Amino acid sequence: MRARATARGRCSRSSRRTAVDRSATKSTQTWAVAETLDVKFDNEPDARNENEVLTRAFERCLSAISLLSESSRLTTGEIWSSPLARDSLDPEIKYALLAPGSRATLTENYFRVNHRKINPVALPHNEQEVSALIRHAVARRLESDAAASPHPFITARSLALEAENQRLHGASSASIVSLQASLESLLRGLCTMLHRDLGTPVGVITEKGGIPFESLLKRELPGLLGGAMEWLSVNRRRIRDQALQAAQQDCACRLCPIIS
Repeated sequence: MRARATARGRCSRSSRRTAVDRSATKSTQTWAVAETLDVKFDNEPDARNENEVLTRAFERCLSAISLLSESSRLTTGEIWSSPLARDSLDPEIKYALLAPGSRATLTENYFRVNHRKINPVALPHNEQEVSALIRHAVARRLESDAAASPHPFITARSLALEAENQRLHGASSASIVSLQASLESLLRGLCTMLHRDLGTPVGVITEKGGIPFESLLKRELPGLLGGAMEWLSVNRRRIRDQALQAAQQDCACRLCPIIS
């Protein structure tokens, strides 16, 4: 591939052309091809129809390419590539079935791999209403940032949206970590709001904001809300570990219920 770029500038006496190093404008791509046979492994469920056969083949190939991509990043330290996952791909992909011997194409078709929008839009049709809401949100955010005590739920909401964005870009493990941070921020924000409603002094609220999360779950929030939250305290790490394991295996059928 050849690339050429010129930069032109105007000066009082003459026009100059600045040479650009062509090596700095190169763009390269790495293609990886994964193939699999139409056979069932011992650790796989039976395929009940053709769609499940295609899904099994797709997940095998995606797992192999993901392993290659991750190994490449770990070996080279290159940070510009992203993890591969079902949710990070285009909603529809083209597939071909090849004859075992001649490798002639038997059939070609498309199948849906996720539920992402094919052509997402940044704003809905009622742009004026949304723009007004955004302007209002920006004003409230500036007020919060300038206040002595910022709004306690902004960080939690932002992290939750970031977690969803990470999941849709293939960073499933990072998505779980952001979601856990969002949950902790949400519960700490709830504790702050409850203390404000009770008229607790600002210094005491600030001090309580730094208590360990386990103490927040076991003592602080139950005292404010009533009841016990030991179940969440005991099972929080187990749920997180299950989610991380499902994310590393790109198992959407296990990951989505855990997130919910």
